[in-house]
Amino acid sequence: VSVLLRGTGLPDAIVAVEPDPRMCAYMRKMFEANAVTGVDIIEAAVSVREEETIYVREDFWMNGPFAEPNPWSRSIRVEGRSVDSLVSSFSPTIILCDIEGAEVEAFSAVDLSGVRFVRIEFHDHVTGGGPLARTFDAMHRAGFAYDPRYSKGAVVHFSNLSVVEAGGLRSYPGKMSS
Repeated sequence: VSVLLRGTGLPDAIVAVEPDPRMCAYMRKMFEANAVTGVDIIEAAVSVREEETIYVREDFWMNGPFAEPNPWSRSIRVEGRSVDSLVSSFSPTIILCDIEGAEVEAFSAVDLSGVRFVRIEFHDHVTGGGPLARTFDAMHRAGFAYDPRYSKGAVVHFSNLSVVEAGGLRSYPGKMSS
């Protein structure tokens, strides 16, 4: 995704947070091969803990902080970085998040000041439906709303309500009556 975004000219900077050192090395090689610059790679897990266990699987896209439900070959301990610390350090306007079930804890109580939208891939097969509902509640408390225009399946788009109300995002045609 970072290669595609960098090619659009949209973001000024891209920060990728990846816990698997092998994947970080692969990303660096891919960026170099495609002459992609301006992407910071942080070798860490998005987590509410200072250190996180990541279960490494043959299919690397399934690596994550949960031992179940898929078989894993080994576990590694990595630095944890909270969403709050990342927002504070990098001041993102867009967050794209696929953290294999950790999204439930990661977004439980966050300050998303300055963020225009957040796109999260949910993993309810790992977390269950209740935690997913709590994440929706937490995003609402943070001033974000589910936006069906840009959501599809397990990938959910949340728009910052202050940006939508200020006309910063395309609004729905017509109005709903109460």
